[in-house]
Amino acid sequence: MAIRVALLSRDQIDKLPDRAREVVEYRKSGLSLNHIQGCPLDCAYCIRHTYGLWDQRVPRALMSDAQAAEEPVTHRYFQPHVTPVQVFNRATDPFLPVVRPHTLAVLEDLDERGLTNHVLVITRHQMKPEDIERLNQLQHIKLTLLFTYSGIDDKDVEPYPSSVAAGWKGEKQDD
Repeated sequence: MAIRVALLSRDQIDKLPDRAREVVEYRKSGLSLNHIQGCPLDCAYCIRHTYGLWDQRVPRALMSDAQAAEEPVTHRYFQPHVTPVQVFNRATDPFLPVVRPHTLAVLEDLDERGLTNHVLVITRHQMKPEDIERLNQLQHIKLTLLFTYSGIDDKDVEPYPSSVAAGWKGEKQDD
């Protein structure tokens, strides 16, 4: 069974900065869904820092995957089959081992709704054969996967190489 991220309590969510509490964010390029926040990679350039999450290194969920999949499709700017959706692009990597099952669950939920919207997922990780099998089962959404590689060797900017991220199993990190 896959490791899952912890679900924050209402009190914990209420203590987050305002922007970090926004699960769906409107962007010119579509809607951005981010119900899991926190990343052990700690890259200096990460956008999560602009949301007041400098020290959030352990991924945690603001709601269940089923609730999260409902958020963009009920958003006032969402149009079925039209509005692009981005998944986990501001506060964690969608294919960290502990986040991966949540990413797949959200993609499958959106697909099961019969939506043909474009869905974008950006990651630093390699796909595993079982990921590819699950993604190949998606029938409706138009999924685009982008794989990033920075080539940055400065440990102050990018402290963890991709090999560290790929091996991270969700062990407790500093909160």
